[in-house]
Order: sequence, then C-alpha cells, then structure tokens
Amino acid sequence: MTAELEVGPVQQLEDHLKQYEEVYSYSELDTFQRCRRKWYYGYGLRLGEAAPAVAADAGTVMHAAIAKLWKTNDVDQSVAALNEVYDKLFAWVEPAGFDLAKQYKRDHLLKVFLRYGLDVFRNDKLPPISPAFVEIGFIVEMDDPRGKEPPAMLYGRMDWVGKSEIDGHVAPVDTKTTKSWGADFTARYDPDIQGDLYTYVTKRLLPNENIRGFYINGILLQVTKIEFNRILIPRKQLDIDEFEAETFWWITQLRQTRADKFYPKSTNQCTAYGECPFRKICTGHMNPNTINLFPHRGPKGFHFTSGD
Repeated sequence: MTAELEVGPVQQLEDHLKQYEEVYSYSELDTFQRCRRKWYYGYGLRLGEAAPAVAADAGTVMHAAIAKLWKTNDVDQSVAALNEVYDKLFAWVEPAGFDLAKQYKRDHLLKVFLRYGLDVFRNDKLPPISPAFVEIGFIVEMDDPRGKEPPAMLYGRMDWVGKSEIDGHVAPVDTKTTKSWGADFTARYDPDIQGDLYTYVTKRLLPNENIRGFYINGILLQVTKIEFNRILIPRKQLDIDEFEAETFWWITQLRQTRADKFYPKSTNQCTAYGECPFRKICTGHMNPNTINLFPHRGPKGFHFTSGD
C-alpha cells in the first residue's frame, strides 16, 4: 500500500504539521540510524538548541538566497532574502558577544552567493522544472505494512527538483555548505535516508520520468577559497514499497527507544564527516545538565534515565 503524500509550499506545510502529534524529519531518522547517542542528546534532551548552530544557519542563509534567485531571477531580491534570513538567524551574535568566524559573516556569505550567481546559476543545466518545484515541502504518512501500529508523519523539504537540459533526466537537488570537501563529504550521503527520501518523493510526484538519484549542490565556504561542486548520489534502483517498509521499521525502533527511556551506551559516528557538537558530553568531559549557553534557544524536551 502506497503511503499518502502531501506536497506544497514549505510554509504552508509547516503550518499544517501542527495538527499532527507525531512528526519525524529525515534528519532525525538519519541521526538515529547513524548514532543513537547523538540522537539522544540532540532530539531527546534537545541540547542542540542550547548552542548556536552557526554552520547550519549559514547554510540556511545560502538556501534562502538561491531559492529566491530561482523563483525570481532577480539578484537584488535574492540579496534582500539573504540579508533578511541572516538578520533573523544571527540576531543573537552581538548581544552574546560572540565572534563569528569570517566565513560565516554577512559580507563573506554575500560574496559567495554573488560568485554562485555568476559561476553556477547562470550556466546551470539542471534548472527547476518550474517555480513550483523550488522549496518544496512534503509530508508522507508512513503506515505500518503489518497494520499493527499507528501511522507516523515524515516531513521534509527539497531545494528544487530539476530537469536536465542535456538528456532530460530529473533529480531533486539539495544545497550543502561545507568548510572542506574531504573524502567523507560525499560518503556522508551514501547511504543516507535523505537521498532515499528525496528520490522516493520525486518518483511519487513524477512516476514517468527518468530519475537517477539526487544531487548535492556543494558550496565550499572558505575565506581563501570559494568553490562549487555538483555531485550525483545514485538512487535509480530505489523501490517505493521497500523504502516505505524499511522507513517504518526505523520509526518503530525510535518509538520504542522513546517509550523505554533508553540511554544509548555506544556510538559509531565520532569519525564521520564533520564535528559532532556533543563530543565533549559524550566522552564525559561535560555534564549535559549544566548546558544552558544561550537560554533563549533552549534546552528543552524530554529527559531519559541514564543507563550508566
């Protein structure tokens, strides 16, 4: 049985999500799969809200500017969108006396975006199918194939779905900002539930199109080097029924972990791409109960009984 799929503008669907009691994002499921301890700190104790997510927020700024550029083809409007989102996300910096690294400051992000417009956007051979395929939100009602457990909502958003001007293939595209490419940059997304989910939704929306997988629209955020890279993560063989069954199985595991108030004792993500924000807690060098660096952002959420 194919899961119910709702697609629409991001803001509209985010408002719609409020009516559901149980909603999961692909990033929560992916974190749970890769490292249950990181999931425990980030989604259980919600400690990620106690500190600024500078790199992620810088990526959000770039997402907003690029989306506006695709929708309007207007640089001035896109720069205005960049500044608006930057002001919103980094309003805490000055009151907190926080010194942002140069690659995350407004002038550098603006410089990177303008270069992107010249080097990538102007010559992009994988443009959105239409403006309606830019910043797409989706909600999938994941059902238990056994019919024993209640459904759960899986939410996500895609930057755009493009169609190649060269051979006509279709693919979802997701912009990723990074401090370095590194060998683990692409390995981080293969295997990865994000690629599976984006390909799944695109196949559901456009069942007659040639869909090979999804693309990472990579942007290197360095002070001394600005680079862009478009990388295909193959998913051509993804089976819709298998994806739905496997995803619901992971949801049942996550549900059980919440119900049991289970504290994960092991982790395997410490050597993965990027730096885990909970490394000091995980290794016993910081007490999570004392973390409240930025009270206006958290922490909040449910608490577990430690198994140690």
